Amino acid sequence: MLALGPTSASAVGLGTGLAPFPVRLEHELEKALPGVDVMVEARSLPGEITAQASTSIKNVVSEVEPELIVWQVGISDPLAQADVAAFSDALAEVLTFLHVHRIDVVLVQPPYTAALASDDHFKNIVTAINDQAREFSFAALPRCTTSLSSRRPNGAASRFKSMGYHCTAEHVANVVRLATNPVPGPK
Repeated sequence: MLALGPTSASAVGLGTGLAPFPVRLEHELEKALPGVDVMVEARSLPGEITAQASTSIKNVVSEVEPELIVWQVGISDPLAQADVAAFSDALAEVLTFLHVHRIDVVLVQPPYTAALASDDHFKNIVTAINDQAREFSFAALPRCTTSLSSRRPNGAASRFKSMGYHCTAEHVANVVRLATNPVPGPK
């Protein structure tokens, strides 16, 4: 499995005492898929906006040859005010490549904060992610966040950010578990 995302998601520690995101993701996937030895390889996309990262992503995928990719997509795009059409086109290009190569994908949306609630650019990026995920039948998950960080004493915000990464790993594992062991519906 390949975990794509920002450098901070794969950095050791982050000063919180929690394991880095790829380690938590591997642990959560192994819990969700008993008897399966999950190996997560993490690659960072530091500061790259998606429209400039498509070639890098395809090169990494060709090198690693994963069966599943968890891509924390569009992390830098909202802050950079990246062109939404270029973002969507690049995302479609990468997802087409992954679809053709029969690689499953879970997209994790950029972090949400209360300050982004009325940001149309952020909403458009998230809409593009959801639209492309739907087009290719890939899962798109909102990143877990907490509004408590804004009400905590200094230093607590980074801990809650890391907790968001932790719960994101749990949600990804649940999506993978459900995809591999679907719940039987009514007959």
